[in-house]
Amino acid sequence: MSRTHIFRAFLLLVVVIVLAGCSKAEPTPVPDAGTADTASGEQSAPEGRTPGMDGVNGLALGTLRLEGTENAVTPAQAADILPLWEMIASGSLQGEAETTAVLKQIEGKMSESQLAAIEDIGLTFEDMGAWMEEQGVEMPSRPEGQQGGGPGAFGNLSEEERTQTRQEFQNMTPEQRATRMAEMGLQRPEGAPGGGFGARPGGGSGAWQGGGGRFNALLTPLIDLLTGRAAE
Repeated sequence: MSRTHIFRAFLLLVVVIVLAGCSKAEPTPVPDAGTADTASGEQSAPEGRTPGMDGVNGLALGTLRLEGTENAVTPAQAADILPLWEMIASGSLQGEAETTAVLKQIEGKMSESQLAAIEDIGLTFEDMGAWMEEQGVEMPSRPEGQQGGGPGAFGNLSEEERTQTRQEFQNMTPEQRATRMAEMGLQRPEGAPGGGFGARPGGGSGAWQGGGGRFNALLTPLIDLLTGRAAE
């Protein structure tokens, strides 16, 4: 074999060795848990303002508990959030997602100091029971023949009709909303004033009963409070 062939073979061997070394993949760094979550856009869901209660009861009771403090709801805020609370009470919302969306709208009308004050209270269902007892609020019995969790007056509406109903409620005056609810078979407690949902005769407040099967003993006093405050 000539020197030329030997030299070419040697060069070929060197090239092969170099290419083999370059082809080795570098280890991919493994991000820590925090970096991985941020990069993928997956973050743990934020804890609610009232972890000891569901969203509706927590925000309702928290708003009521702000009364008598510097963070009490103002007349302008009451006018803004009253139709939203009446929308929740009406039973026209479909599923937790829609209810949560309306609760977010309510929170958006309130100040950070108000929301922080509600969060600092750390409300629980025991607090709800104590408040109801103190205020003389009675948990109503379910009307005869009505099944729990049923769709009620809005059960046969399509998604488009539900959306239209919610928009109508937002654009109505308190008197128009009360009339509309009556037309749809949603009953106010006996003795409640025409613009709101007030106390029953005899002193104690009863829970407003919507056609959607929701029995929330806090909605009656809250809506009554907001109705009066908005009129100031």
